[in-house]
This record gives sequence, structure tokens and C-alpha cells, in this order.
Amino acid sequence: MNGQPASSQRRSRLRNPDAAARGLGVAALLLEAIALLLAVQPLRVLDAPAAAIVAVALSAGSAIALAALLRFSVTWRLVWILNVAVILTGRFQWALGIFGVAFSLVWWYVLHVRRTILTTPGGGQPTTDSTKTDDSAPVNDAMG
Repeated sequence: MNGQPASSQRRSRLRNPDAAARGLGVAALLLEAIALLLAVQPLRVLDAPAAAIVAVALSAGSAIALAALLRFSVTWRLVWILNVAVILTGRFQWALGIFGVAFSLVWWYVLHVRRTILTTPGGGQPTTDSTKTDDSAPVNDAMG
């Protein structure tokens, strides 16, 4: 439509799809960190072992650190390790295991949305900063 071949156009019409996907990932990870931190008090009330409280606190800190590092592509896969760790804390309290499964499903959906946003219409690879096209030139659709 705007003079570029159809294969180079993104599926998404977002101005910066990388930032949009990263923002979704950061939001999901920060929500997970907040929920993990909120789980500490019930663990204390239930007399959970100190190892459970430490594991939950470390998982929350890891979620915050991973949220800060989402600009790197490998971090998107490292979040799965965090989710497996949260599932394994279900050994201390069964509710934490369910919590880990729930956030694993949320993360799976975040990756699905990221793939949808960053993939080209022809099923090509996700775009990166080096393959972006300059869409900043104004297009006069009323004349066309």
C-alpha cells in the first residue's frame, strides 16, 4: 500500500511493536512479582518453613530482574525457568504450585501475543530492530 512489498510489512500496525511486546512482558512479570510478595504473609501465618518464604522472595526478585532485562531476546525464554521454580515451590505449599501453573499459562499467552505482534504476515521471522522499516514518512491516504 505504501510502496513497500507486502512481505516486508508487519502484521501489527503498531509504531513500535518491540516496545509494545516488551511492555506486556514487563506488566506480566511485575504482576507476578507483586503476587509473589503478597504470598509471603499467608506463608508466615501458615507456619511454612523459612525456605518457602525465602524461595518466594527470591522468585519475586527474579521476576523484577527479568522484567528489567526483557530487551534481550534470551530473557523471554529464561522466564520459563522462573515459572518452573515457582511451580516447584508447591512442594512447600500446594497453592504456590497452582500459582506457578497459572502464571506459566499467562506467560505462554504473553509469548503468543509477542509472536503475533512481531511476525510478518507471510509467516516470516519476528522483526528485530535491524529489520524495521522506516514508517515515519507521512502517507496521504485521502488522495490515494
